[in-house]
Amino acid sequence: MPPLPINFHATFRPERRHIASLLAYAASGGHGSLKEIGRETAIPMGGCSGKVLPTIRYAVGMGLLEPPEPKNGVWRLSLSPFGSTVYRKDPLLGAPLTQWLAHMNLCRPDVGAVAWHRVFARGRWELGSSFTRGELEAFLTTWFGPGRNRTGPMVSTYLDRESLGRAQVLVASGDRLQRCKAPIDEAFTTGYAAHLLALMDSFFPGQDQVAFSDLNDRTGWFDICLWDQADLDAAFTLIQRGGHLTVDRQRKPWILERFSTWQAVWDSVFECLAARGG
Repeated sequence: MPPLPINFHATFRPERRHIASLLAYAASGGHGSLKEIGRETAIPMGGCSGKVLPTIRYAVGMGLLEPPEPKNGVWRLSLSPFGSTVYRKDPLLGAPLTQWLAHMNLCRPDVGAVAWHRVFARGRWELGSSFTRGELEAFLTTWFGPGRNRTGPMVSTYLDRESLGRAQVLVASGDRLQRCKAPIDEAFTTGYAAHLLALMDSFFPGQDQVAFSDLNDRTGWFDICLWDQADLDAAFTLIQRGGHLTVDRQRKPWILERFSTWQAVWDSVFECLAARGG
């Protein structure tokens, strides 16, 4: 599946209650037209697709649903391994860890959203970590050309608690926005390990070892986390305690080595979170 285009959201922000309804619908084996999905999930429909199609696209970009392939107007939705875990353990997507992982997926260059990747990954050095809404709009216009409100619902996604506001990816002070670092917290590290293993499968298939520099060049993950070298050292000290990944710090650049599959790790993500009071 290609990344989501600049206008995939149709000006709608993601609403957790609607995404939760989609996950339940997918878990039940639901399938139908967009209108039928809207009726079954109570996601508002307009003249065309209303919020249904943007919500599906958000859920796919967040890594919660497998990319659907509608046939003859029929959409068959299925949960991803991440989505299955979220549906069972955090169905309303209320945990900051869930929201951070959803954000990280939205920022992926392969299956996320092109604007999200440009701002939160590649934009770390071009836009910076503190900017006004006008500077954000100008930045996106530079990359994607002029258009009506290029920023769209990106900012409200991270300021509204009914969306992904609990993660505090962005905080606002007047017109200025400040990006925040991904938490370096032991309760989050199994989730990070699962996400890293998924990235390795997608971008480095068949490889059990990947250089840190290659990983970030291909995925931008360290920039999405907004981590510097000291943060990376601290984060991976915690991540490797889980036994799913290890880091060879004697080699330059550092080498990340895997010992698990991401599918096997997902089920333990929320158990580890609960055990550590997350």
